[in-house]
Amino acid sequence: QVETDTRPAGLEGLGHQLHRGIGLPLTQTQQRLLNLQGRTVGDFFVEKLVWTLAGLLLPTLWALTQLLLGRQPGLAPFGLALLGGLAGYFIADLRLRNGAEQHRRAAIDGMHTFFDLVVLERLANASAAQAAANAASISDAPLFRRISSGLERARMEQSQPWDELRRIADEWNVAELSDFADV
Repeated sequence: QVETDTRPAGLEGLGHQLHRGIGLPLTQTQQRLLNLQGRTVGDFFVEKLVWTLAGLLLPTLWALTQLLLGRQPGLAPFGLALLGGLAGYFIADLRLRNGAEQHRRAAIDGMHTFFDLVVLERLANASAAQAAANAASISDAPLFRRISSGLERARMEQSQPWDELRRIADEWNVAELSDFADV
């Protein structure tokens, strides 16, 4: 999915700024997983920020509570805060990867539904390109939205949609869509 220069508002805008302004890294695999889950880069980096702050603040709050109760917490809570912040930064990555398999299965199931819908459209005498566009417009799932926008772009450029479907298949790592474009 192509990123635009429009800046999202609110917390998502803050996450976008963290990614763009500070230069926090985002791998192609992470981008692909975010696309598959229908999430934005800003949303992902806001989640990273929340987990990092939670890891930093929880031990610090415990130390402050100990101080308010008249006890000396020592340096351990501050070391735990640093470790918690570091661990918190990577929790969003783990959550993204853990949800990947479920979303991948849902995408493959969605592709099978897409194939069935295209066949039904073809049986109703729609052209191949029109059948694919109609089938893609049925669902609001992220992959279907991406297929629909890709087909619309191919239509506007007056080109065959199959190359665009192959590009989407590579972008999202969904080989079934590439096979469909070949057929």
